[in-house]
Amino acid sequence: MVEVLIETGRMHQIRVHAQYAGHPLAGDDKYGDRDFDRKVHSQGLKRLFLHAHQLTFTNPTTDTIQTVKAPLSVELAAFLATL
Repeated sequence: MVEVLIETGRMHQIRVHAQYAGHPLAGDDKYGDRDFDRKVHSQGLKRLFLHAHQLTFTNPTTDTIQTVKAPLSVELAAFLATL
């Protein structure tokens, strides 16, 4: 697992950079490694393994900084438990 901090949200930014670095995301049918994805699919991963743990943004209505946190989904946590 890695932590990624981005300033702007360009489409597929994390996925493209991960592929370019030689470490594509698990379950990525566009930028991923097909052989690896078949293996993780057989272990129960049925989606892209990408999760936004925390998002911080300026609320356009109140002009205040908002932070939203989200726990890892049950599906992704269950997959991690198989490793």
